[in-house]
Amino acid sequence: MKKKTVTSKAGKVNNTPTQDPMKRFQCYLQANVTNNKKSIKEYSYTLRFLLEYLNGKPLEQITKTDIEEFIVVMKNRYKTNSLTNRLASLRHLMKHLDIDFDIKIPSTVQTRTENDVLTEEELQKLFQATAYNPRDNAILKTLYYTGIRKAELTALNNEDIDFQVKQIIIQNGKGRNGSPETVNIHTEALDSIQKYLSVKPLPKPGHEKALFLNIDGKRITSGGIEYLVISAVKKTGIQKHVYPHMLRASLITHMSNNGANLFQIKAQSRHKTISVINRYIRPSQQERLQSYETYVPTITEKGIKPKDPEPDKKPVKKPDNDPMVGNVDEQTQLQLRLLEIEKQEIRLRLAKTTTDKDKIEIYYQ
Repeated sequence: MKKKTVTSKAGKVNNTPTQDPMKRFQCYLQANVTNNKKSIKEYSYTLRFLLEYLNGKPLEQITKTDIEEFIVVMKNRYKTNSLTNRLASLRHLMKHLDIDFDIKIPSTVQTRTENDVLTEEELQKLFQATAYNPRDNAILKTLYYTGIRKAELTALNNEDIDFQVKQIIIQNGKGRNGSPETVNIHTEALDSIQKYLSVKPLPKPGHEKALFLNIDGKRITSGGIEYLVISAVKKTGIQKHVYPHMLRASLITHMSNNGANLFQIKAQSRHKTISVINRYIRPSQQERLQSYETYVPTITEKGIKPKDPEPDKKPVKKPDNDPMVGNVDEQTQLQLRLLEIEKQEIRLRLAKTTTDKDKIEIYYQ
């Protein structure tokens, strides 16, 4: 086993290999998978569970039979969605250990409903409930109007807000390389941030750059954000289980309901694939009924009354050489084009990682 060269904060080189399997796995994840601390913590939980199952057996001596039996244990312990995350973690672990073992990951079960997003009226109640608390009001509006994640908000610094171009910079977002990303921010959120900055308390040493501070003058934590959301909801009387990520889902749903195409939503939400966005879009029962009544024709014993196209959405004739035959509206046509682009990108990525390009097959459900 080759020794790993590690440079300490003092600048000295340590050639001693890390013996702790947990630390080795976490180093692998940070170097090859993600910088997100929460994701690394979740992946590490699977390794901890595996080590308990092995009952003292070294990872270097693990066999395929051990892995198969461990997967059976997890299937009996977790439901589908949780199992999917555990198996994904186990797949990364197999790559880290250089073990050739095909782990099939089941698709997640979507159980989200309209109660998993906030209506515009409910959001207004949240903003009204925190109107006299500049910090909480600014945080709630930043979460909603940008769609950023909880951990990304805690990491925001003062210089990450560009009031002139109405954008914020996310320095270490969710993803493999954690490269900076830029998203739009609404004027309403910017005004609330300005009000907060005018009364912002002095930060403690080491927290001068933090945009949002807690009552101790330190950078706000994820737990602090969760607490302020729960506190604000209690003041409104909203009967939903509201959590910070729900504001992100609400933004995506509202953009979709108001006519934004998938490309525009993807740019703001920063999802890697378009298919993930569909998990967030949760139309209400009223919207589903309106859509149903708009597109389903009326057929009676006396005759058939076809549905007329909406005046502002006339059918667009597709070219004869287009593989998708038929007339579709402009937004649907754009969505089909984006899906084709996405599939082509996946083909190119796979082609770079395989020597047998002719065997690449991509399926979309």
